[in-house]
Amino acid sequence: MKLVAIEIVRDFRGGSSLPVLIQASNDRLYVVKWNGTAEGSITSVADWITTSLARLAGIPVPHTSLILIMPDLCQQPMDPEIKDLVFRSIGTNLAIEYLPMAIPFKPNQLQSIDENLRNKIFLFDLLMLNIDRVDSNPNMLFNNRDLFCIDFSASMSIRELLIKRSFSEQSLLSLIRRHPFYSETISVEQIDCSINHDAVNKIVEKVPDDWLNETSNNTTENRVQLTEAIVNIFQNKSTILQKRLDDLKQIPFLSIDERRKLRLDNRNKFKAKFGL
Repeated sequence: MKLVAIEIVRDFRGGSSLPVLIQASNDRLYVVKWNGTAEGSITSVADWITTSLARLAGIPVPHTSLILIMPDLCQQPMDPEIKDLVFRSIGTNLAIEYLPMAIPFKPNQLQSIDENLRNKIFLFDLLMLNIDRVDSNPNMLFNNRDLFCIDFSASMSIRELLIKRSFSEQSLLSLIRRHPFYSETISVEQIDCSINHDAVNKIVEKVPDDWLNETSNNTTENRVQLTEAIVNIFQNKSTILQKRLDDLKQIPFLSIDERRKLRLDNRNKFKAKFGL
């Protein structure tokens, strides 16, 4: 049975999609990511599929569920911006298990994480072209000393399949080069995940029709194509990863401070040029 959102407990102002903490019909708390954002359901589809694949690949991720947002939720007192987003998100949304003791991952905690796990997380993100796990925003949490990876909505390998358009892989890799677990000594053999057709099909079958309707009028055909394409990625993961690892070695790395200085220099040059 699908969960139903009962009450908004509080909002998190840190996320661009204005996620909120909700009490569901099973009396548990979930972080809900709205479908009514500017990007629409594509973020939920990418997040649902990639998080489910990550779980099968042995990546520690929170439990994810589908939750129904009913119109009466809009009647609760809330910030007008949140209320507008709730109204635009009526229907099925993505709910993520709430980890009450979670604290954000910090770079100085790197050595406390098992090297094999670090490599597995990096290689999985590289395979999925997840560009949103970088040094400035690692999207990882510690909950009771256990590491959890969150937010796979920017997995461009899945997004490309959804919108049927390819992105510049070089541009994507320049972001992945900033992954906190990247190392030039990583090898493709350090990820051992055999994800078969049946497993992928079960994940894709659970994607709600209204999510897929934003990218295709034929959801049945879309599911088949999605499943086959994802299976193909994992069947060829060694070849794909080796090429991307080789390409990453050619991409220069700038630290956070260096990137800030570069942005400041560019801003000052712009102001000087136009007399601002």
